[in-house]
Amino acid sequence: MNQFPDEVHNRTMRDFLELYNKLTHHCFDACVKNFNYRDLTTEEVQCVNCCSDKYIGFNQRHMLIFMDYQNKKQKIAAAAAAAVADVQGGTTPIPAESAAAQLSSASDLTSVADKMLKQDSVTSTTTTE
Repeated sequence: MNQFPDEVHNRTMRDFLELYNKLTHHCFDACVKNFNYRDLTTEEVQCVNCCSDKYIGFNQRHMLIFMDYQNKKQKIAAAAAAAVADVQGGTTPIPAESAAAQLSSASDLTSVADKMLKQDSVTSTTTTE
């Protein structure tokens, strides 16, 4: 039986718990200063709420940017595979990993792709602000 869905579920759960633990430690260290009372002070509650909102918002934004970056990398790899297929004159599709390996200047292609992605991310960041 295929264990892949269980592994993905376990990885997702582990990532969520790791994020939750980092959030808890970060906001606790940043906000809780007074240990004289059992409950948090009003200022500490406000700080924790603000900290957690910022941390969660940052994480969501980070994941959107990461997914966009991965999609762009896949498109570039597909374009590289198509270019290699055109050069070879073959009509059968070549996997992106194989296409990148066959390109004589694969490192140049990667650096150009990374530059394109960086420029695009800078452009999208400046247009959203």
